[in-house]
Amino acid sequence: MIPLIFVSDFDRKPFPLTLLYVQGEQEIEFQSTYATTKNLHNHPGRGSVQPHLVRQGGAVLSQYRLTDCSEEFRKAFWTCAGKIADYFLVFHRYDNESMRGMWFRLVDCLKDVAKLPHNSWQKITPVCNHGEEFADDWESLLDLINDVVKGLLPLSDDVIDMNGLTSRADTYMGGFRSGLKPWEQFLTHGSPGFRVPEQSRGYVQSDLISENENPERKWAVPMGALAIIDGHQKRMRRLREKLAIKAGEDVAEALAYFDSHCLKLDQPATYTSLDGRKTVVRPMQPAGLSKFTPRRDQAPPDAFDEGYLPTLNNTDRYIGQVTTHSQPFEHPLGNDKFQMLSITQSKQDRMDDEQDKRVLNFPSLSEDLFDEWKLPEKSCDMTAFGREV
Repeated sequence: MIPLIFVSDFDRKPFPLTLLYVQGEQEIEFQSTYATTKNLHNHPGRGSVQPHLVRQGGAVLSQYRLTDCSEEFRKAFWTCAGKIADYFLVFHRYDNESMRGMWFRLVDCLKDVAKLPHNSWQKITPVCNHGEEFADDWESLLDLINDVVKGLLPLSDDVIDMNGLTSRADTYMGGFRSGLKPWEQFLTHGSPGFRVPEQSRGYVQSDLISENENPERKWAVPMGALAIIDGHQKRMRRLREKLAIKAGEDVAEALAYFDSHCLKLDQPATYTSLDGRKTVVRPMQPAGLSKFTPRRDQAPPDAFDEGYLPTLNNTDRYIGQVTTHSQPFEHPLGNDKFQMLSITQSKQDRMDDEQDKRVLNFPSLSEDLFDEWKLPEKSCDMTAFGREV
């Protein structure tokens, strides 16, 4: 086997920067690859689709003006893509965690560049003449990187999401950050895969509670996680009812006390975590008009209507309901929006009693609720690589 050589600058902080990757005659220089890939977005030969207005008779119509990608741009794009693919095929498994994050950041840069005008499946706007061929090659490259990474790590999910880049997507997960599994997009500190800007986030009953100032930790809990929490609480409630009956307690009183101390998905709350951090929980609804708001396809009223062809996600949903005899999760505020919880924590010994009385306070049964949802911190801060959070 030809040995691998990593040339690193250990004076760079907060982690050593690998400058050069070498295997035999193959060399990949990180800094030049990074700079070239970042600059592709502003390449003069990159194609574009620009809307413009035309007058036909007495009407003004909106049309699109297409500029094809130049041969120079396509050559530059695939040169960068080839170097990134070579890195994942040869060097990724032996590199440190921080540098892996940097290379995944380059994948995200390529994904941004690979968007319009290459969406040949989209009929609304025109695409380059090479759009369909480009999309096929691009999808094959991302599939290859996913297969390589999943083959080296105990993963079941892709760490690079197509997200409608190569074909029509019934669901949209928002700003999927390459290198993180789907749950990590939200539950890693800072929720780096959740890119809805702050001004597009709506908070329910925000006047009842104030946000943590300069929080040390923050998460955006997605709707799927809320369904899991809701399911756990309902099972706990049924157990409490059985215990009350067995112990001869007043069932109504026992359940009323239980309900008063449960997490309300549509109400803000505060509690103090086991490690002494003030934790603020706020229901949040990303604005539907934001292009980064996660969304899913809507099932028809009757899935068995003649002519209806269900997607894989819908089929999985229906089979799950039949086999588990369960009903779809219904959020108290409705499912028409992508309901979430915003969780922030700041370092504080205890909250004062007066603040505890303002909103719901969790007892011992639930006060470590979100402590168990935290994923291990990465060895590097993913937000340092240029993606806004």
